[in-house]
Amino acid sequence: HCWWECRLVQALWKSAWRYLKELGLEVSYGILSLFWIHRNFRIVFSSSMGNAIGLFIGIALHL
Repeated sequence: HCWWECRLVQALWKSAWRYLKELGLEVSYGILSLFWIHRNFRIVFSSSMGNAIGLFIGIALHL
């Protein structure tokens, strides 16, 4: 079982993308894939969902 196939994680991704769209930020899938493994590792070991959402926003703002 892969953790990113979990329904909760998929809902988190959808929420993060929706929030980024509301901010008017467009994230390139190619660039995002470069950070995929590193960022996913950090999200798995986050202490809370709030930290995970903060990481998504940080990724978007620093690309």
